[in-house]
Amino acid sequence: MKAIVKTTAEPGAEVADVDIPTPGPRDALIRIEAASVCGTDLDIVRNWDAAAATWGSKLPMILGHECSATVVEIGDEVDEVSVGDVVVVETHIFCGECAACLNDARHNCLRMAIPGVSRDGVFAEYAVIPARSLYVVAPGVDPGLAALYEAAGVAAHATQRAGDVTGATVAVTGAGPVGLFLVAQLAAAGAGDIAVFEPEPTRRARAAELGATAFGPEESEPFLEFVRAHGKVAGADLAFDVSGAPPAYGLLFQALGKDSRLVSIGHMSTPLPVNISKDLNLRVLDWKGTFGRHIWSSWDIVDSLVRSGKLDLASFVVDELSLDELPGRLDEIGRLPGKVLVRP
Repeated sequence: MKAIVKTTAEPGAEVADVDIPTPGPRDALIRIEAASVCGTDLDIVRNWDAAAATWGSKLPMILGHECSATVVEIGDEVDEVSVGDVVVVETHIFCGECAACLNDARHNCLRMAIPGVSRDGVFAEYAVIPARSLYVVAPGVDPGLAALYEAAGVAAHATQRAGDVTGATVAVTGAGPVGLFLVAQLAAAGAGDIAVFEPEPTRRARAAELGATAFGPEESEPFLEFVRAHGKVAGADLAFDVSGAPPAYGLLFQALGKDSRLVSIGHMSTPLPVNISKDLNLRVLDWKGTFGRHIWSSWDIVDSLVRSGKLDLASFVVDELSLDELPGRLDEIGRLPGKVLVRP
């Protein structure tokens, strides 16, 4: 089969012919309907050493982790899915047996593996995935667009962590694909004014289409004035960082009001200095992190929004590529205002 493979630690990846994998007794062999490109994929292509240090990644490795697929073969011990099911991969592949899994925290499994990061991924025609990590998509949902459930689920988990958003004035830093999914879901959940701070003009424009008021890198003061004018207690009631950029927190700590909430989504590669007294305690800030999707409630939220028409997945797709085209387009994908689908 054809696949996108990382063969060396140098930047880049290549198209290669590899064997179709064989499922084990608790696995499913899936035929990829569409894969979706994530910032993590781009990071691995450019900086393999960091991925190897964090996840123990080994070369060669098939890249990619977000996808939708059709089940074509199952192992003898599989009862979670059936041949012919359209599925989406829960990319935090969990063991189901560790303390985290047994305490409703499978997204933080102590033995977690991630396709395209610590094991072979889904930028391919076929992949083998443990059946327990597959979410069956309801009939009527476009099988290719279902590849976006994973990224939309990250935003859903963040809103779950935030609690009730009804009427809240929200500040968001970062309007990449997850940030845009977040804006759409906040609007659908009844949030009040949503202010988005984002450097890329095309992403700002898309955030505005989704109902946010968007601000660029030269507009930090107007951004602050906006949330202070609309928030309940001298600033935003709720904030999300989706950028993973340390300067974003300096801005958000100025934007947040008293007794407010902050949810961190984007991952940083460097430590963040925080003034605990000023930024956290005296503000009485409720600050939470999020990682992946809550399994399976975040998935159910996305599925409900899609099937009700409140989340239009097609509007988030900005391009579609073949596997052959993907390696030559990786550099530009990280700046686009939406998701790129890869059709094998």
